[in-house]
Amino acid sequence: MLLRMTTRVCHSKTMVQQGTIPITPPRPVEFVPDVRSHVMIPAYARPAHQRLRQKLAEMAAWNESKGPNAVVRGSSALGVITSGISFQHVREAAPEASVLKLGMTYPLHVITEYLRQ
Repeated sequence: MLLRMTTRVCHSKTMVQQGTIPITPPRPVEFVPDVRSHVMIPAYARPAHQRLRQKLAEMAAWNESKGPNAVVRGSSALGVITSGISFQHVREAAPEASVLKLGMTYPLHVITEYLRQ
C-alpha cells in the first residue's frame, strides 16, 4: 500500500469525538500453503500472468461501465480531469469549471488495450 500525503492533508485539523471501539474476538488463523500462487518460477509465472491480465481486464471493464468516476458539470469554457485530493483543489480554485473525477486511475482502458497486444 502506498499512502501519498499532500501538504493540505498534513496541515489540516478537525475535531475528534472520542468513543469506544467494539472489540471482536480474533478469527482463528489458518495457513494453507499455495506454492503455485506465490512462487513465480517460470512454470507458475505464465498462468499467474494470464490470471493477472484477466483481472485487469475485468477491473477496466467495471471501471468503464459503472466505476467510481464522477462528472461535475460546470462551465463549458474550462474542463479539468483529476483524481484524489486534487479534485478538491480544483473545486476550490475553479468552482465554475466542469470536472471529471477519476475514482480509479489504474487500470485505465488504454493500459488494458496495451496489455492485450
